[in-house]
Amino acid sequence: MRLLVELPPERAARLTDVLVAEGVAAQFRPNESVGPGAGEAAVWVVEEDDMPAAKATLAAFLDDPNAERFAAASKQADRLRAAAEKERKAAAKRVHRGRDTFRDAASGAPLWKRAPVCAGLIGACVVVALFGWGGMDDPWSLWSRQEPLIHWLWITEHSIVPVRPGWVRLQFDTLGETLAQGEVWRVFTPALLHANPIHLAFNMSWLVGLGAILEGRFGWWRFLLGVLAVAALSNVAEYYADMRFGLPILGLFDFEPSPRFGGFSGVAVALFGFEVGRKRGGRPLTTLSTNSTFFMLAFLVLCLSGSIIAVANVAHFSGLALGFAAGFISAKREGRPRRSLTS
Repeated sequence: MRLLVELPPERAARLTDVLVAEGVAAQFRPNESVGPGAGEAAVWVVEEDDMPAAKATLAAFLDDPNAERFAAASKQADRLRAAAEKERKAAAKRVHRGRDTFRDAASGAPLWKRAPVCAGLIGACVVVALFGWGGMDDPWSLWSRQEPLIHWLWITEHSIVPVRPGWVRLQFDTLGETLAQGEVWRVFTPALLHANPIHLAFNMSWLVGLGAILEGRFGWWRFLLGVLAVAALSNVAEYYADMRFGLPILGLFDFEPSPRFGGFSGVAVALFGFEVGRKRGGRPLTTLSTNSTFFMLAFLVLCLSGSIIAVANVAHFSGLALGFAAGFISAKREGRPRRSLTS
């Protein structure tokens, strides 16, 4: 912060308004000294980079304080200060809400109180699992059961077509046909489908941990919009990769074109990517443990290696990219320096 000029209080206050209205962060300070300069007020410039512009404005102001460009400066400066104060209070609320989230988590507050969206998503995935997993003959396979509810959750509808005695094939609608029929929910709902208890437990663990932190930090509706956006984009990416390519390249694509994929993994990986992006942007929300990072990276590498067939890797890496980009942008926006507009 540097001193620009000392003037009689009325003129100093007006010059401060002019500078603020022109985008220069400036402060008005009465001079409380007894010696030379007593009775005058100082105009300070907050940012060093603004000094050349401030000096140019000062010269024009001293030459003609009543010029037309200065006439409405006070009202404009008041509006800018009011907007800055509103943003300051909003930022303080966000910080307070984030601290409350960590405090609630540490005190053992129920998940449904501190993160209702996460709790609701977990409940939905569990209910779908109870309907979708096989019976006693095959309790671990979602794919072995043909419950009507599950048919409504795949990204496209499909039917079983007899080919010859003892042989059937699956016939799928295209995504375009599905959306044309108004079944828009299908781009989101594959995220609710899980093949087995391990698949479900892994994905829900990220919602309980990192998801709850993000929901508390950004609010339930922003978090829900983010989940829906990631789910839709990653599911659509997986659909087109499977149906248009269907190649066994390092496990990246399914071995057989099929829209029957599911799981919350795309969103879970996006949550991880979001926090990595926040860290790269210099403003992490929490500290990812070494174990959490290891398990996520090991999971991605294992799926990509082809050791596990029919893995929705395109959804995983789409979610990772989307989450990282969103986290990095979020961190940079919050980390952008804000000029003080108080006088």
